[in-house]
Amino acid sequence: MVSEKKCDQCGAQATGLICGYCGALTGSLDDIKSEQQALDEYHKLIQASEGEKRANLLKTGFIPRYPKTLVEAGVRCMPLADVDDTTGPASIAAVQRLEALTTKLKILGQDEQSRTAIVEFKAKIRRFKSADRNLGIGVLVFVVGLIVGIVFWVRAC
Repeated sequence: MVSEKKCDQCGAQATGLICGYCGALTGSLDDIKSEQQALDEYHKLIQASEGEKRANLLKTGFIPRYPKTLVEAGVRCMPLADVDDTTGPASIAAVQRLEALTTKLKILGQDEQSRTAIVEFKAKIRRFKSADRNLGIGVLVFVVGLIVGIVFWVRAC
């Protein structure tokens, strides 16, 4: 039974288990089944959002407490951490969420599925951060090349 109430985190009117404005949990979770339902609701909100709204949902959104749903949350978050868009607010927020999920999973989960998920999540985070560094190096090389070109052009004139 879900009743209409205000979100404790942001004060917005909330229907369901997840606040449609900030992504925080608004209902009580009695078991893993209700936690999975909340995760489904949360990811529907994320998929329906874009740009800053998506980034805010990823930053402040619901984080599961059971290892099984933490793994599911991480798997659903991985595609949102777009290595081709390392400067986009939603991609950055997705990586930050994946880091938070990984940390909580390390604290809670000691089964094989959790250990495998942690390895995969860390690899995704490394790829994202590596792509971000490669972009920065590429921009730096371009700027240095541009300056050298201008210097040669000025000397030739």
